[in-house]
Amino acid sequence: SLDQDAPGVPGTAEKGDRYGTTLDVVRVGSTSRLAVGAPGEDIGSDADAGLVQLFSSDRRDISIGPSLTQDTAGVADSSEPGDEFGASLAWIAPGLGDSRTRLAVGVPGEKVNGYEDAGQGQVFRIDSLGSETTYTQDSAGFLSGARSNDRFGERVATVFGASERVLLIGSPTDTTYATGLVHVVPFGGGGVRSWRPGAGGIPAAGASRFGASLAGVPGGTT
Repeated sequence: SLDQDAPGVPGTAEKGDRYGTTLDVVRVGSTSRLAVGAPGEDIGSDADAGLVQLFSSDRRDISIGPSLTQDTAGVADSSEPGDEFGASLAWIAPGLGDSRTRLAVGVPGEKVNGYEDAGQGQVFRIDSLGSETTYTQDSAGFLSGARSNDRFGERVATVFGASERVLLIGSPTDTTYATGLVHVVPFGGGGVRSWRPGAGGIPAAGASRFGASLAGVPGGTT
């Protein structure tokens, strides 16, 4: 059992933490890594700011890693009430000439430029958690600007193909595109693109909350 009252696990189990709401695992070589989201975790006096707990395993033993929050040293932004950091998670394994393992974390309750619950996505290098890349809908190349209640980052996933690796970020209650958006962010170059109902061959009829759930393909050649 790996709850927050387990020996060595940082923090304490508290009402409303929602520890284990999200989980993702990746195996690179002989090491497996597990990320556990607790989007309802209070950070200091900031209710529901959110936390991600990291674990690793070498096939024999489970090692307890650090807790990751927006207050972790070097991380952009800071923990605030209602951020829900860790509401979605996706590991990004090495590939296509990139040797680093990364973790994408959705922060759908993040306030962006004064807009409540606009949302944010952050990508962390496992070898340097303070060296992350932050995305919002105000970042360069994104189709829709950040607005209140977009919930950008409510879901994240990764897809690996023969020539491209991408991060998918859902914005299911997007204000500009009311049926929802999925943003496609390539690693290693290439512009950000998007999927939305009624465009690019995606059916529009009956669409709502597009991007509220995503399932990625963790690896492969097709």
